[in-house]
Amino acid sequence: MNQTPDNPPRSVLLRHTLPDGTGHFDWFLEDRPAQVLRSFRLAIDPLASDALAFEASPASDHRLAYLDFEGEVSGGRGHVSRVWRADMRSCFLGKHFVRVLLHAPDGLVRLHGRSLRSGLWVFRRPQRPQIHIA
Repeated sequence: MNQTPDNPPRSVLLRHTLPDGTGHFDWFLEDRPAQVLRSFRLAIDPLASDALAFEASPASDHRLAYLDFEGEVSGGRGHVSRVWRADMRSCFLGKHFVRVLLHAPDGLVRLHGRSLRSGLWVFRRPQRPQIHIA
């Protein structure tokens, strides 16, 4: 399935509550050529936080079905519920670099991520330079 203006790739954030009551967020980015979801584990909701940067742990690719899935995870691994879903107006999903422009519920959000030697990723919200006209 190719990207068109009427059919952009999607992103979703799921809250994953584990059986012991702890949890994290699972962030999925649709990789159309590979027909999988690139996956990152987060401690925060990047759209609800004022943080300009956040860390993410890469997780294994997931099936596209997780774009629409909510409920019990098989094997007694807890429960997931959708926090938000967004279209990706532009995206680059590289091996060590990710750049996305999300059309999120509250507007457009640009996120750039890169992998570190430690295996973690760091994502940032690039700030547009302010232009002052005298």
